[in-house]
Amino acid sequence: MPLLALLLLILPAAVQTSAPAGINAQAAQLNLETARLNDLTRVFGAPEKYVWGERTFTKDNLPALYLAMFPGGVMAVMQDGRLYELRFNQPGYAFRGKLQVGDTVDQALAVLGPPRSTERGAAKVSYQDGVLYLDVGGRPGAGYYGRADLGVRMFFGDGKVAGLYLQPRRVAAAAPGGRLSSLPRFDPDSRDPFQMDLRGRDLAALDLRDRREDLLYCTFDDRTKWPPAERMPAGFDPARIAELGRRPGLGVRRLHQRGITGRGVGIAIIDNPLLAGHQEYAARLRSNDRTGGGPADPQMHGGAVVSIAAGKTAGVAPETGVYCVANNLGGSSGVDFKGRAEAVRLILAKNDQLPAGNKIRVISMPVGWSPEQSGFAEMEAAAKTARVAGMLFVSSSTDRMHGFKFHGLGRAPLADPDDFNSYEPGLWWARGFLDGRRFRDRLLAPTDSRTTAAPDAPNQYVFYRQGGSSWTIPCIAGVYALAAQVDPVITPEKFWSLAIETGRTIERKHGSDIYQLGPILDPVALVDALQRQPKKRS
Repeated sequence: MPLLALLLLILPAAVQTSAPAGINAQAAQLNLETARLNDLTRVFGAPEKYVWGERTFTKDNLPALYLAMFPGGVMAVMQDGRLYELRFNQPGYAFRGKLQVGDTVDQALAVLGPPRSTERGAAKVSYQDGVLYLDVGGRPGAGYYGRADLGVRMFFGDGKVAGLYLQPRRVAAAAPGGRLSSLPRFDPDSRDPFQMDLRGRDLAALDLRDRREDLLYCTFDDRTKWPPAERMPAGFDPARIAELGRRPGLGVRRLHQRGITGRGVGIAIIDNPLLAGHQEYAARLRSNDRTGGGPADPQMHGGAVVSIAAGKTAGVAPETGVYCVANNLGGSSGVDFKGRAEAVRLILAKNDQLPAGNKIRVISMPVGWSPEQSGFAEMEAAAKTARVAGMLFVSSSTDRMHGFKFHGLGRAPLADPDDFNSYEPGLWWARGFLDGRRFRDRLLAPTDSRTTAAPDAPNQYVFYRQGGSSWTIPCIAGVYALAAQVDPVITPEKFWSLAIETGRTIERKHGSDIYQLGPILDPVALVDALQRQPKKRS
């Protein structure tokens, strides 16, 4: 069941206490995009209750998805440790200083703007963005209206606003059928990777001819509706961008043509739940297990990293066997790695049962762990056990586990991913590097401008403009699978040493400064070096 539908099952009645004084000023202190429970507590006070449906929780035993109820009737839906939705079910908070609970439908439309259509008397709400639902279920005055571009949605009762809910941009962007009244501007100083998120958005009515530079930083999917060609920027071709993003790059497809595809090698991926039936990887899934609690619904991250490591059309190692374990990190104040440690142990036990020619050789887990986090000791022990078993464990903690360092490469969306000169520092760390904080002690591999499986439709895809290390980790894991096919007795140490030795270094220009970028992972050169070595028996 979609999360939005779940939220409606626990739609609380209005709380009768008074709204706290200065609630607008309080709410203004929050950054909805980054807010966690401690931020909300600092602003609104300690929660009075933690609930989900009919269940009640304590602060020390919170699930991945819950509702925190604060003094004065302020409520927050929390998912995986972050704010999903901030709720006001009584008068006090005024959206844009004008609209609050108790106002009429007409007053709401005067602030939010008219709907693109109105649906009366529907049996239930289907939550299409920009559609005004009235008299839902035959109840006069009951309704719903959401504006994803404004990050707000509301429910009506008796023709008045009964609930006013604010959503972070990352949540609002997922609203079905989201029509945009204007295109956001790309802010190079923002750290938000989804500030230009056009997934599922309807841009058909816009004139984008002068917005090429902004669009070159956008994330979009197969459901994005673009304007006709005469209102699109010259040279901006979403279909071409998506096709280039599907290529693993770095010459990997030349290895596929030589039969080096990861066949006979297993990759384990520990991440969020994925859509197991997606055409990009369904045929490669050997198992799909789960540890811990939290939502079981597919999320964007799991399917994306499987696509990059082993996808049929986008993957580095498209014929490797994939062993997935879903585990939701999250909690009220951070993450808990106990479930991830359990996932590693599950993988190791599964590997013991696999035949010699089909063993899991590498684990990809695009996250890192640190001593202050819950479950650190368990995660550290499990990862060390995997290392002792001879596996490469690629994560954001690979430096501590193996002594290996890596970083992610950027690429302009229309640049050739197989041309090494197309690459540049990844968007999320480029500024520091270009300002002089240079390094030459780590392996570089692609992270930006990748096309992967969509999380919620088995035949659709998403182009992600910015990837972070989460997209680099499965890429490296996929290349290790290729290397293990060529050299069945390869070790992580040998692989990394050879990857550094055969990696390429390119020259790039930034203003008047010419700098070197490398070593960049060169899968073809690495495999060629392995094939030149004397053969060893596995």
